[in-house]
Amino acid sequence: MIDGLEIFCVKVEEISEVDHAYQNTEIDYQQKCYTQLREKIARRGFTLPIVLYREGKELRICDGWHRWKIAKALNIHEIPCVIFNSRTECKPTPSLRW
Repeated sequence: MIDGLEIFCVKVEEISEVDHAYQNTEIDYQQKCYTQLREKIARRGFTLPIVLYREGKELRICDGWHRWKIAKALNIHEIPCVIFNSRTECKPTPSLRW
């Protein structure tokens, strides 16, 4: 648990594409930052959960789109996630550090 929130392992393929209202405005993440994040995840795994919310039967990304994209690229099958019941409940990950 982090800040009273339960962390779930979710299969990458169960997560729907990001809600574009929450997607970082920089569509192309700076290559250097992306590469550093990819290397860190490959070496140490995830240090922050991805933040999801429910929209009907789908799980959508509120925060962590780049981490999700890297998980797919590295063929990681399950990732730590916090799941909120709606988009309006989502909290950004800086408050969810473990």
